[in-house]
This record gives sequence, C-alpha cells and structure tokens, in this order.
Amino acid sequence: MTPQDSELHEILAVLRREHQKISLPASAEERLRTAISTSRIAPRSRWVRALALASIVVLVSWTAGRSVRVNSVRHRSRVPLTQTSSGAEDAVVSDFIALPSAELLPAPREVRVWRVRIARGELAQYGFNVPPTKAADLIYADFAVGEDGLPREIRFVR
Repeated sequence: MTPQDSELHEILAVLRREHQKISLPASAEERLRTAISTSRIAPRSRWVRALALASIVVLVSWTAGRSVRVNSVRHRSRVPLTQTSSGAEDAVVSDFIALPSAELLPAPREVRVWRVRIARGELAQYGFNVPPTKAADLIYADFAVGEDGLPREIRFVR
C-alpha cells in the first residue's frame, strides 16, 4: 500500500465514523410517516391508469369484433355475394380451398378473413399453377388466416 493509499484510507475511516453518529430526529421521522400515510394518488397516475384501462377496452373490443370462428368461415363460403368496405358487391368465384402449406398446421381456434389484392404469380407459393403470361395480373382473394397469422384457406373473388 502506498503512502497516499494509507492516507486516503484514514480519511475515509474518519468520515465513516462521523457518518455513523448522524441520526434522523424522531420528529422528522414521524412527520415523514404522516405525510406518506395521508398522501393521495397523484393526478398524473390517475390519468395513466385510466388511459391504460381505456386502451385495454378498445383492444379487446376491436379483437372481439374482428374474430370469426372456423365453422362460421366455412358456412360463409357458400354465400354467393360478399359486401366490400366500399359498399360494392363482389361475386365469390370459389369456395374456400385449403392451402397445402396449412395441412400440417394445428387447427386454429379462431380465423380471420382478409381480402387482399394479389398478383396471380404470387399464388404459386400456395401450390397453384399460374401461366407466365397471367403472372402479373392482379386479382382479389379472401384468405382465412389463423390466430398465428398463417393462411389456412383461400377463395377467389371477382
């Protein structure tokens, strides 16, 4: 140990002893306990709690409104017309067709139907044969997607 280290060690020992002699007056401790027990929740934390609760309610409502059971999707596939968000009616060209990539997937508890505009060439990844001359054509299709985000079935819409 160098002389500087021993001197620093002695100074710190003196400070440690002085610090141990310092104590909080009993009246100050009692005032702190009273202030803590009578304090109310800060207005900011009330807003945070209310906002969190509102967010959960909105999320649950949105999820519940968008969910569709598997059986109801299969029944809907027999309906000849569907209503789009724009209000125009589109003719359903096919029933739902099971995708080969979904054969080994577990049956989903819930299914959502997503209408997408997709190039015919993209259908090759789902096991459909597409002529190269029609690959760039855009079509509408409804995908039945499980809660895991993986497509299970497809139907075509005109």
